[in-house]
Amino acid sequence: MTTFNIDDTQNTVELPIEEDHDFGTAVAGDPGEIYYVTFQINPVPDNKRSIIDAFIYRSTVAGTTISKEALLTDAYNCNIYEYFGHSHLVYNPDLNQPFVAVHLARTMTRSGDGLNHQGSWMQFFDPTTLEVTRPDWVSSSYDYA
Repeated sequence: MTTFNIDDTQNTVELPIEEDHDFGTAVAGDPGEIYYVTFQINPVPDNKRSIIDAFIYRSTVAGTTISKEALLTDAYNCNIYEYFGHSHLVYNPDLNQPFVAVHLARTMTRSGDGLNHQGSWMQFFDPTTLEVTRPDWVSSSYDYA
């Protein structure tokens, strides 16, 4: 990952990720820290029950992992079986209710009604522990033939 500084300098650091994962996105956290997400590269979307592995990391800007947690991608939470490269991270340091949120676009399988269901969702995390505080908030959803 390369960061660009206010004085027009830049730093590049190698961030640790799982062997079969790809980098999703990153956001600056508290001074000297970043959050980033990774996604499984080659999931096997053979049915509605197949899911991908995805992780959120809290790291120092030098690349040292502070903590790492799995995103809840199973059918009982956000039901993510394929990643299309559309992800965002939001960091809110507000002392009253700080959070880190992952926002993802997702596609689900064709359902029994014959329509394809697609949408986006957010998962909210405690910025210190990365504990999930809100697992499956849907931010948009639509159906199409």
